[in-house]
Amino acid sequence: MNKRLVDALQYIETLRPRPIAFGALARKLLLIINQLAPDVVELTCKPAAWHNLPEKIGHGMKAKVKVARKAGFIHFVIFGDCGTGGQLYSFFDEENVAHIPRPHRHHSFMGEADFDAVMDQDLATFLLTDYYSPSF
Repeated sequence: MNKRLVDALQYIETLRPRPIAFGALARKLLLIINQLAPDVVELTCKPAAWHNLPEKIGHGMKAKVKVARKAGFIHFVIFGDCGTGGQLYSFFDEENVAHIPRPHRHHSFMGEADFDAVMDQDLATFLLTDYYSPSF
């Protein structure tokens, strides 16, 4: 294994990161996490049903961040505002929570330019989520 990769992995192990993500990202994140030593990174996800209840996202996120901090984890959030009307990002700013700043998590999947191009092409684009996918 190359030295830079070994150094990066050792650094990650000292941080005790706890990513907080949407369930749709869990499999992809676990592909990365499972390459690390056991118990180094603890992934936590929000319930998929919250896609229909964005008013629960802010309160749920506050609880998850509080638990992560109390346990001594370095936490960061990997998902978009998801209908909270900016409430989520206000909380992140107030509490100094590291996050990937995207209005919608599909920005993270597609990248901003591709996402914007798809939205410009057809505003009625349906975005499959971890909540909706079991319905098909």
